[in-house]
Amino acid sequence: MHPVLFEIAGVPIRGFGVMLVIGFFLAIQIAKKRAPRWGVTAEQIWEISFWLIVFGVLGARVLFIAQEWGYYSKNSSEIWTLKFDGMTSFGGVLFGLPTLALWCKLRKLPMRVMLDIFGVPFLVASALGRLGCFLNGCCFGHLSDSWCAVHFVGTPGTHIPAQLFDLAMLLGGAWILTRVERNRDWSAGVSAGLAFAIFGLSRFIYEFWRAGTVSEVERKIASSTYWGELPITEAQAVALVICVGGVILAWLSAQRSGLKAKPVGSS
Repeated sequence: MHPVLFEIAGVPIRGFGVMLVIGFFLAIQIAKKRAPRWGVTAEQIWEISFWLIVFGVLGARVLFIAQEWGYYSKNSSEIWTLKFDGMTSFGGVLFGLPTLALWCKLRKLPMRVMLDIFGVPFLVASALGRLGCFLNGCCFGHLSDSWCAVHFVGTPGTHIPAQLFDLAMLLGGAWILTRVERNRDWSAGVSAGLAFAIFGLSRFIYEFWRAGTVSEVERKIASSTYWGELPITEAQAVALVICVGGVILAWLSAQRSGLKAKPVGSS
């Protein structure tokens, strides 16, 4: 675990921030390779990627502050930190989708096409974000003395490295999806729907390791809280909605004709 990887002129460069930047640019490169199948240019990918990064990061921070308002209302000076401390991927999705919808409307491009292009890159970027969580020492799992348990700075005992499990599920899902895409003549929206379903399912499973843990590094903010008296967390409820929504999107898109990707290898 390396919350701070190195320093430049006395400024600490945090592992989470580095992985976030790497994830963003790797996602853009993957999207650029996927774009020609839909007739979308690299310039268009760069343009929308910029706005998705801006509003995605903003949304990830805003939603985290909103869900932990009890803490931040008493520590308002920490709201404007530039350390990337305290973000949620759900916020990135919540702000990112309207941003993409508006851009597609202005550029007169079908949103289902852009969702398909960014589906796999989104999974990869999310996976690298989890690696950033591991380096930062946040979002870990329950206390454990198993062989894979890790000690996170500022937290007593050793914990399940749940972040790495989520990373493996996301990357595995992205790899499977790209392999299946090669042998399917799917309508636009199917791949995106499956990507959302994979993301939601991965987060739902990940929460079983993480539920109820509290991180000292996160200033005693609950890493994942149960939803009232229910045996699932708030994040699992949202993840389930995303998963089901993704399946519905994929199914509805499969019923529609037109807007099909070019075969792999075509130009």
